[in-house]
Amino acid sequence: MPGAPPPLQPPHSPGGDARSAAALLLLLTQPPAALAAADGNSTSGAASKMERLRQLATPDVAGMKEVSEELASREAPPGAVVTPAAGGSGGRGGGGGKQQQSDPKSKLKAADLAALLRVSPATAQSLLASERELGRLSVGAAAASFQAAAELLGLSTPASTSSSSAGAGAGAAPSAPGGLTRQAERDLALAGRLLSRQPRVLLVPAAELRARFGELQSLLLVPVSTARKLVAAQPGLLSHSPEVLRARLSGLCGTFNVDTQLASQLAVHEPALLAANAAELSARASALAAELGLTRPQVVAVVRRHPRALLVPADAMRSRLRKLAEALEVPRGAEGLGRVVLNAPRLVLLGEGEVDKGLEGLRGLLKISRDRAVEVAAEVPALLTSPAPVLAERLKTLAELAGVPAGQMRALVADKPSLLTKTSTAMKRAVAEAEAEEAGAEAQAGRGKGGSK
Repeated sequence: MPGAPPPLQPPHSPGGDARSAAALLLLLTQPPAALAAADGNSTSGAASKMERLRQLATPDVAGMKEVSEELASREAPPGAVVTPAAGGSGGRGGGGGKQQQSDPKSKLKAADLAALLRVSPATAQSLLASERELGRLSVGAAAASFQAAAELLGLSTPASTSSSSAGAGAGAAPSAPGGLTRQAERDLALAGRLLSRQPRVLLVPAAELRARFGELQSLLLVPVSTARKLVAAQPGLLSHSPEVLRARLSGLCGTFNVDTQLASQLAVHEPALLAANAAELSARASALAAELGLTRPQVVAVVRRHPRALLVPADAMRSRLRKLAEALEVPRGAEGLGRVVLNAPRLVLLGEGEVDKGLEGLRGLLKISRDRAVEVAAEVPALLTSPAPVLAERLKTLAELAGVPAGQMRALVADKPSLLTKTSTAMKRAVAEAEAEEAGAEAQAGRGKGGSK
């Protein structure tokens, strides 16, 4: 029948398949102009159809990018790990992209802890191994506690991270990932180093951390600035409940035989005292008394002057004191080492190397033998706790005030070393007062003679 459409080809004709494949290959690899030139009978409509087919077979790069961005903007399902696309090569080492972020509800892992505290992965792994409870925290809870602790330390504010991006547009160009300014990143890195010393702080919920900071302030009667310094020195204070801290402050009252106000001052001076167990501090004081042969009140007098002595473990303190007794060649007990420490309480803080250094300094300053230097130190132990340049300045002052050569004064001091125990300022003041008193006496005597005539 004229005008009837041609019959359809069988769908699985072997010859047709081969011809179709060849035609399709030619269609996809050759531009329309070339195809038109190869087939002189082709029309412009056929070329247009072939071009449309070729476009359909060409990947739509722009469309794929739009779909990728749409998927990236969607919220990740629970438990999923999101890896943001890497940024350009403008960052250091070409790694300008953001760090990998975990779902806030997932459990804290070493990579999360390393990113939070700004520490190495190995350090983070070690912290998780030492504090296994951290592994049961969610990433979001740990981040909230870290942020709260950083705020309490004065190293971050609630709006610091959110406003830094806006500030960057106003001229404060951020350099760290996440829109943080350089200063904000430095502050958070410092907070990370502090909290890595006491990672248990992260186990305390953010709201509880703020409450504990306020309790610490009230307990010690200190301003915010002082409380921040205490927490910076001992971040672990935030890991203890207010009840524990009150009990420890009460323990300091008993150990140092002071009231609550003085105990608070001791804690401010040495925050580690409040971080230590009260029973352990008392045991160390008892061990110190036994080693020195002193009474409890005498030991209390020593540790009040230098409360840091109670931060040394009892065994280490015993070893230190026994080596001090050997170096000064004095017997242990009240008449020997006890007397020495009472006269110079700071000796309990000196290590073995510092004692030897002090003895050598005395020997060089006074030009005496080692044995005589040991005798001088045992007689006036306070000289061991004074730096050699300070003692040299005192010797020079003595010579100037006495109007004698330095060598002659050195010999006098070697015979009477207690002359070096006063500061140069105290010596000059004493001489000035003596001269003023002498001048006053002479004036009074002159007036008496004039009245008798």
